[in-house]
Amino acid sequence: MEHNVVVWPELPASNPEANFPIDYAWRNIQSRNARDLARILPWYRSRELDLERVECRGEIQPFQSFDVMTDCHVVFRSREHGTLEAQIFKDVLVRGGGYKIFRYYDEAPRSSATP
Repeated sequence: MEHNVVVWPELPASNPEANFPIDYAWRNIQSRNARDLARILPWYRSRELDLERVECRGEIQPFQSFDVMTDCHVVFRSREHGTLEAQIFKDVLVRGGGYKIFRYYDEAPRSSATP
């Protein structure tokens, strides 16, 4: 599993002094992802949206074998609502030319004109 072999050893939580078990960390990620996707997917299924872009506005955190782009937002266009923005996920792991979402959030989209 990529998380356990590649990602986890480089994260601060993997430090032995943190005493944070890897299996607990992975189960926590899986359960949060499942919960948050279940909450937000119905909103997206019931609307026609065009993806405009993904913006990661925070700093890029470098690790030995990957980078993490932070504070990511998804911008959509909707005929009904205009331009919408949501932080469906916050961080994206970049490794070997590929992108992976760290964790999903259940934030509902809002007009991008609204802070």
